[in-house]
Amino acid sequence: MAQTLDASVGEALSKDTLAAEAACRDVILAFIDCTDGFEGRRPRDIPQLFTDDCIYVTTARNPNGETLHGRAEVATYLEDREAYIVSQRFRHVVTNLHFTLDDPTHASTRTTLTTFALSDPQPFLVNCLQELRDSFVLLDGIWKIAKREYRDLARRDTNRPQIASG
Repeated sequence: MAQTLDASVGEALSKDTLAAEAACRDVILAFIDCTDGFEGRRPRDIPQLFTDDCIYVTTARNPNGETLHGRAEVATYLEDREAYIVSQRFRHVVTNLHFTLDDPTHASTRTTLTTFALSDPQPFLVNCLQELRDSFVLLDGIWKIAKREYRDLARRDTNRPQIASG
């Protein structure tokens, strides 16, 4: 069945909605900056972007998904990931941001994440293409990720564990 566009598509957005969208986009990009090591940021800086009781669903080690509960589990996962990829370089490109302000303190996004393994023999081939679905909550004036879910759209088959993203 074909979907129709909502009547609100194309309407001017309020300043509050635009501010929330910019803040959530900044959280998404901060995650990527930490993952890619920009400006001295490291994966160990990522957990502060999440709520204490967050849910993180990744397909990096299990194509059927692996669910992590809470900031501590996410931190442990990212530390393990960083230890594995220390000799590898990745770059992530985030596109197609779709933002919804659910209410003044809750928002959701859907983005497309493209991962390039620069240390790969063929660094210009896409390593994986994923859809990210994030749920945000506003806590003490700061937008945090309450839930992140990765969905693989395409993943290049290689002989090494696929933990470059997610």
